[in-house]
Amino acid sequence: MLKTLRIENFVLVDYQEIDFVPGFNVVTGETGAGKSLLLNAFSFLLGARPREEWIRSKSDFARVEGWFDISYSPLLQEKLEERGWSEEIKEGVVLSREINRKGKSKARINGRVVSLTALKELASHLVDIYGQGESNHFFTPENKLAVLDSFLDQEGKLCREEYLLLEKEKEKIEKKIRELRRGQEKEIKEIEEMLEEVERAGLTSEKIEQIEEEFQRYSNAQKYQELIQEVISLILGEEEKEGFLALLRRVRGDIEGRDELSLFPSSLKETFKNIELELQEALYQVERIKDSFDFSPQKAEEVERKVTEIERWKRKYRCLTTKDLINFIGEKKTLLLELQQELQELEKWERELEIKEKSLKQIREKLYYHRKKAGELFKEKLEKELQDLSFSKVALEIELERKESNDEVSFLISLNPGEALFPVERVASGGELSRIILAIKSLTSEVGEIPILVFDEIDQGIGGQTAFWVGDKLRKIATGRQVISITHLPQIACFAHHHLKVEKQGDEESTWVEVFSLSPSQRVKELARMMGDEGRDNSALQYAETLMKRARNADT
Repeated sequence: MLKTLRIENFVLVDYQEIDFVPGFNVVTGETGAGKSLLLNAFSFLLGARPREEWIRSKSDFARVEGWFDISYSPLLQEKLEERGWSEEIKEGVVLSREINRKGKSKARINGRVVSLTALKELASHLVDIYGQGESNHFFTPENKLAVLDSFLDQEGKLCREEYLLLEKEKEKIEKKIRELRRGQEKEIKEIEEMLEEVERAGLTSEKIEQIEEEFQRYSNAQKYQELIQEVISLILGEEEKEGFLALLRRVRGDIEGRDELSLFPSSLKETFKNIELELQEALYQVERIKDSFDFSPQKAEEVERKVTEIERWKRKYRCLTTKDLINFIGEKKTLLLELQQELQELEKWERELEIKEKSLKQIREKLYYHRKKAGELFKEKLEKELQDLSFSKVALEIELERKESNDEVSFLISLNPGEALFPVERVASGGELSRIILAIKSLTSEVGEIPILVFDEIDQGIGGQTAFWVGDKLRKIATGRQVISITHLPQIACFAHHHLKVEKQGDEESTWVEVFSLSPSQRVKELARMMGDEGRDNSALQYAETLMKRARNADT
């Protein structure tokens, strides 16, 4: 609920703090006293377009601030949290707007500067204003359907719950499909074409490494062959030069044939023998290495061709090294499996979506039938309520139309005999529209779940007994929420739980507006004034007291 409205430098208000209470609040005052000023300030706070003339004379800015208590409503807190508002709002919400002479405005929520869109979105969950020229959300397609659904019978409500549950499940499936559907087919085709090219070339990751090794060996073959030949020459010798192996054999023969005195120990002889064997083994291994570097021209050409192909792939897929290319191919193979699995999952969810849509279509047909019945009941009850509110000649129709996603309802009305039926929001004036909304609210007070309702011009064109009925209904729909109404009629004002009076005051230099909270005795005088007596006639005062007593008895 709105606890306090703080207004600063707004039109004729210097500074004013206005307190409101739960239940039914009325605002009264003489014509021209500034009641519309109060409504304009409230509308500005909730997001209305600012006007420079709203800034008080000799001031540079105007500011309006509202403190809203939402601690009593866990449902509202939950709804606001779902829309991104943090736990800081649980104890209360302070909305603030300011405009300066340069036309710049600021919006704040709990002291934090926010966009006007954010403030309006939050305010839309707190307040609805009904009156001439005021935008409200009561006649949105969603809310009109919610009004109709409040008249569903038990079976119809169960049907609606099932429909809403299926709708949520369908939305979750559609979200999952949107997440999965990201052009996998094109990506899969590109990867498959790449891997097919690799496969045709016969170059697996292992083969690429092998080719690289062969190419390195081929590129260094001459250098290695020269080195190998030098080692062989050292061991075997050349035409004019004796090799290590021949020299060692000759020395061993000499030792064996001439060592009559046994000067050479047997261990040394054994060492020479082992060295000879080691040289023979080394020669064997070097000759094997030499054979491995024996590239035929055809083999060399094949290796070069494959290396050229590998280099082309590295450029094509922006790989700096062969290792990067090997990793790239491996990653693509893994990605291909993931994409194929995603497509399988996507197909599964698409089949699930078809099942859900079929179930929704069936339950929607049942719900449409129940809504038709609810429309007949709603029409009957609303016609009676409207007659109580001085719409004696009203003609009403509840039109329900099937739509692909949901049903659409229209409230058609003719306010005068012989006139065609049109949507109520198009043909009703501000006061008529407010009373029609009041009639609907009195039938289904839970619809919309907006905690604060503001009615302007609801008393336009009515009086007498109708005014009593309006006041009584305003008081009743204020149960569990806050209702604020600007009125000129004592028959409405007497039903309020809290009465505020707007007065214009001034001196020779300036004029200003003040808002007062009235005590019970002051309320009686104000009701008498509203009857045109100014409180000078005791009969008017007595009648005002009678009105107050009548309003109190309405609660019993």
